[in-house]
Amino acid sequence: MAKACAGAILIERLAAKDFSVLAKVEEGFMPACDKSIVIVAKNANEIVGRLLLVSPAHVEGAWVREDFRNGFVLARMMEKLEEEAKREGLSKLMAYGNPINEDYLERLYFTRIPLTVWEKYL
Repeated sequence: MAKACAGAILIERLAAKDFSVLAKVEEGFMPACDKSIVIVAKNANEIVGRLLLVSPAHVEGAWVREDFRNGFVLARMMEKLEEEAKREGLSKLMAYGNPINEDYLERLYFTRIPLTVWEKYL
């Protein structure tokens, strides 16, 4: 296995039109959204590292006027949102849970995953 000195490594942003090259990197993950940022490390034009800032499709801003709650308005909106997401090529949605909305997320068939959310202010 060849080792390269740090100076021989080129670090650059990959254009969205070039995301397909990621299919041959590691496990082949390619962001589906051109709003993502992909940074690659190259040695002699070969990708030797990658870092992704992915724009996750996540559900946010759910609201139903109080006199329309306790029915199926939100569930029907979620069905439509899922149809539109699939039409856009998405295969997964995320949602941030808290004690107020976790029960409803579960009823909408979201699954809790072992995840810790971290943040960094820029």
